[in-house]
Amino acid sequence: KQSKKKLEAKVKKIVKLCVAAVALILVAVLTFNLVSNFIGHKGLLRKVMNAVEKYEIEELVSMSSDAYYFAGEDYADFYFESNVGSVLDYLESSVGHDYKLSYEVYDVYTLSNRNMESLLENIAWDFSEFDASIVGKAVVANVTLTAKNGKDISSIDLTITMVKENGSWRLLYLE
Repeated sequence: KQSKKKLEAKVKKIVKLCVAAVALILVAVLTFNLVSNFIGHKGLLRKVMNAVEKYEIEELVSMSSDAYYFAGEDYADFYFESNVGSVLDYLESSVGHDYKLSYEVYDVYTLSNRNMESLLENIAWDFSEFDASIVGKAVVANVTLTAKNGKDISSIDLTITMVKENGSWRLLYLE
């Protein structure tokens, strides 16, 4: 009888350890996913979309690539005002001015070596005085931005290019 009780106690202890290990793994995975949404390119993308929704051009400029500093005074302001403004104008013309925005990221990918070389050539062309060699990585996010006003719904697709410059993720293009 005692050996049976000892065996049952061991089994209970093993089950408790297994449950604790699974719980610990779940907490670690959830924490990693939560933190990754606030850092790296995912965090930048979230901030960019919040700034687009609120039409915070200065916020977009503050997150933009250092390349814009070589494009002339106010170029980044003009670029983001023009692109974000045309997107919001399109949505407003479709659903009116009192709308709620939402977005869905439907594709995120790291550029291949071939596409990275092409991007670096474009950067060198667009921003000739910028040292494109500081760009270590590029990620593109395809996003659908949707405006809803009552029964009226309109969507537009955006392509957001983010680059890693000197270890920090920055916004390059919003098209």
